[in-house]
Amino acid sequence: FAVVVVAVLVGLTLLLSGCGTLSAEIDLVGPDRIQLGWSSDSGTGQLLTWQSRFGHGLQTSGSPWRPTPQIALPGAQRFEAPVLPAAKAEQLLRETIATAAHSTGLNLPEPVLRLQERNWLVGVQQRLDLELDLEPLADLPMPDLKVNIRPAVASRQWSSEPLMATAEQSQLVWPLQTGERNHFRLRRWHWSRLGLGAVVVALLLGLSLGLQQLRLKLGFGFPELPS
Repeated sequence: FAVVVVAVLVGLTLLLSGCGTLSAEIDLVGPDRIQLGWSSDSGTGQLLTWQSRFGHGLQTSGSPWRPTPQIALPGAQRFEAPVLPAAKAEQLLRETIATAAHSTGLNLPEPVLRLQERNWLVGVQQRLDLELDLEPLADLPMPDLKVNIRPAVASRQWSSEPLMATAEQSQLVWPLQTGERNHFRLRRWHWSRLGLGAVVVALLLGLSLGLQQLRLKLGFGFPELPS
């Protein structure tokens, strides 16, 4: 999903002048729960025209994108959406892409995104596949593009190309390469508190029944209230 957000931002770079960094964010909050965000830093100490116009459009379009007040650096801007089910997050991003495409006239190949989940009761196995074709941008001056994915996982659980992602604190930072096809795959296991609780209850119940059977075999009979 972060790559889709980056696709939106890449379209806006045709209007950029001296923008330093564009980054998209995806937070796998839990099973079928995703929080998206994007941020930009002009590197000039002040907001550029496209930043103000696009931010205003997001706030007035009826979409759930909202600015984060903790970003107070001059020239920096950040928006985030609330935690959403995967299907609603996809719909939100499709609408945002359509808005960006209409405002910039940029024609990019449609990004590929897949989030597959398998529920094993005690947890959910997630696989996130992202693909963004930036070949049409090979000859355009571009700022640094990156995707921040949270939470960070072990290196054997993700792969990316052409540029390698790196683990920084609690997130993975994946730089995008213009003029290339960018691919990212992540596998993650998310424990379920409800599922773990059910297993613990089942184990305790089994232990209790086992102790009761042992008591009967030892001739103590069933537990009784004192007379």
